[in-house]
Order: sequence, then structure tokens, then C-alpha cells
Amino acid sequence: MSCKFDKGLIQSYIDNTIEPLELIVLKEHIAVCQDCKFELDLMSKLDTSMYEYFGNMPNNDFLDEFSMNILNHCYMESKSKGVKARLSKAWEINKMVVNNASRYTSYLPGSKLAANAAKKAGKGINKAVKDYVKMSFKRLVISAVK
Repeated sequence: MSCKFDKGLIQSYIDNTIEPLELIVLKEHIAVCQDCKFELDLMSKLDTSMYEYFGNMPNNDFLDEFSMNILNHCYMESKSKGVKARLSKAWEINKMVVNNASRYTSYLPGSKLAANAAKKAGKGINKAVKDYVKMSFKRLVISAVK
């Protein structure tokens, strides 16, 4: 595309967060620029496809409650299973959540860059979590022995 128009306005329009004055500018520009009109149409179709595929995305309260339910479930299992089994199950659930979230990113513009960044961040987080769990487990064992 050769047009230098701010594509952020197109995304704001799709997200329904555009300001009224920006909407007027966008409509006037779309009337004369076929590249941006095509991009708007493409982004609208992409947005519709994402909602059809994923449905409505849950709000933060739902996700917070979901996370707490997972933690409570893991805690309840800890009474009947060993710490290693509980941590393993929590880790598997966490991997599923990250995998599902990464499916969503494949629909975003620049998704390859985001996916690569997420993989790098995931590796770092993975190491940090494992180190933290090991340290916490050692503290737990030491406090139990005392």
C-alpha cells in the first residue's frame, strides 16, 4: 500500500473506540482512498471471523475467577495427592491457557513478531517459574523439618 494514512484510525473504528472527529476524517478519506477502503473491509472481515471462531472474549473478572478456581482446585487436590502431582497438573493447565491465547495472536497483524516475542518471553517465564517453585519447595521442606 502506498497510502500514508494512519491505520490506527481504521483499527479504532473496528474496535468501536474512534473519536467522532476522527470518524469524520476516516469516512472522508475512505471515500477517496481505495487502499484504505480495502484495508477497512479486510480488517472488518477479520474481526468478524475472529468473533465467529473465538466467540466473545471473556472479561477480566471472568478470567480472574477462572484463575482462582484453578488454584483452588490445585489446592484441594494437594490434600489427596503429592506436591509434585499438583504442580505438574497446574503446569499443564497453564500450558493449555498459553496455547489457547497464542492461537488468538495468529489473527493479529504482525502476529509472527508477537508469536516470536511470546515464545522468548514464555521461555524466560518458564525458567523463572521453575526456579521459584524449586525455591518454594525447598523452603516448604526446610520449614516442615524444623
